[in-house]
Amino acid sequence: MEKIMIIVPHEDDELNLVGGLLNLKEINKDNCYIVFVTNGEYDLPSIIREKEARKSAKYLGIPDKNLIFLGYPDTSPNSKNHIYHTRKPDIFYSNHNIRQTYLELDDEFHYKVFKKHANYNYDSLLEDLVLIIQKYKPDILITNDFDSHPDHRCLSLTFEKAIGIVLKKVSHYSPKIFKAFAYPTAYRGIADFSQINIESTKFNTELYSLNEMQNPYYKWVDRVRFPTGKDVRRKFVLANRLYKNLNKHVSQRTLLESYNKIINSDQVFWERRTDNIALHSKITASSGEVAYINDFLYFDCKNILNCKAQKAELINAAWMPKKNDKEKTIRFEFATVQCINVIKLYQNFNSKGIIKNIRVKMNQYTDDFILNDLVSEIVINACNTDFLEIKILDDLTGNEGFSEIELYEPKSSNIIFMQLLNDDNFVYDKYYFDKLNIKMYAYDGIISSYIEPKDLIFYLNNLEISYEDLILVNRKKIDIKVILKNDRNKCIEATFLKITKMTRLINHIMNVSNSFIVNINIFLNRIRNKIHKFLVKYLFLRKKKNN
Repeated sequence: MEKIMIIVPHEDDELNLVGGLLNLKEINKDNCYIVFVTNGEYDLPSIIREKEARKSAKYLGIPDKNLIFLGYPDTSPNSKNHIYHTRKPDIFYSNHNIRQTYLELDDEFHYKVFKKHANYNYDSLLEDLVLIIQKYKPDILITNDFDSHPDHRCLSLTFEKAIGIVLKKVSHYSPKIFKAFAYPTAYRGIADFSQINIESTKFNTELYSLNEMQNPYYKWVDRVRFPTGKDVRRKFVLANRLYKNLNKHVSQRTLLESYNKIINSDQVFWERRTDNIALHSKITASSGEVAYINDFLYFDCKNILNCKAQKAELINAAWMPKKNDKEKTIRFEFATVQCINVIKLYQNFNSKGIIKNIRVKMNQYTDDFILNDLVSEIVINACNTDFLEIKILDDLTGNEGFSEIELYEPKSSNIIFMQLLNDDNFVYDKYYFDKLNIKMYAYDGIISSYIEPKDLIFYLNNLEISYEDLILVNRKKIDIKVILKNDRNKCIEATFLKITKMTRLINHIMNVSNSFIVNINIFLNRIRNKIHKFLVKYLFLRKKKNN
């Protein structure tokens, strides 16, 4: 049974990142772990956020023993300093002048391991993340990516540094890593829950992002999409498990207000592969710092603050040969002979220029390639090689270089998951439509792909029908079966229902009801939150007096 570990900055981000999947009954919750990096003390007593996280996990069916709290401070986008920029021997002081990790209801992770609290700084956080991954060795790791919150940025970058260390230290460990956005696809995503169908996740780029995708090395088409549970796709909020889960975080009023952005018919991620041969190779170069090539960091950030006022200022985290270097070559040497099928090159985003021409050399193999993008993938077929060299053929004008170079052996493609799409929305048992625009989404464990109608076989009432004829069918209800042409064992059935005036009226009534219920819940949560904060403050002061 696969062990899943979800690492999030704040109590509630587990729902932003994987709420739709955590509510799936198919997931073994006994083998699911959630790591909370911060204790939520910036605006509230930390005990409030801690209790809410435990209630939420209990509702999900995740055992309390599977919750790991690191006890580091959270911050505001308006903060003047951050733990990410605090390196040993310096110590970061929280909003309440606290300098060490702590937890109210239990001992935090660092104290359980070392019997002492960790000082607030980047090095302590990095050490704890490395230790957690090494200790549990999860098969699947899920965490957030680089969006507008400084705590999210901190975890995204520190996690990448940590996993880079672990992958080199722990032999034969190659977990699947999925990164997602807490804000652009969830908390600050597109409010589309009011549509007739529960729609697929969309990306809502935040102000002052590095680029449209916020992480410049991602493309929307490359996202990995997983289906959410049936109970998460219910239109009535009181019957929707994810909505009820969000309501466990009473103190986070705006989280509940964002239910219409968080609840979708799919959950999207970007996969970071760990079967990269370069991670375990000896790397040398004619000049430049080669450690950046396989440290798992795409980029680093000079200042993760000022999120609402300007773009994040990056610092170079790439191998950049010196301008006077005539060779401009990087070399990978392997302990055993390798077969290499794919070379993936990530150029330095912090450069004004781009490398366009390279030469690849291996045993009995030399070829030149043209690069046209920030991320380029070269497909080759080279076996029995004990080295690989990449030579830059261009003249360098600035900070051109490679942030990461990944080398992969051949992999057999076998679809492990597929889902029918209409207008890019996941189609489950029933789908309401104005017009048909069908494709198939497939994921083989490495690559997401979209299968066009020409590669599909359609059946209507058990009779084969062409796609052109199918989209002309004028019925209120269409029951279809879709089969892959190249694999007739892969089949999906669905019912399409024509949208009518009655459908729109029922949906409108549902939306009005949902809005009323949500507003009532938010009002009640405000009252509960005020009472809770008062009681926590009163009991804390009383306890302090008694001491």
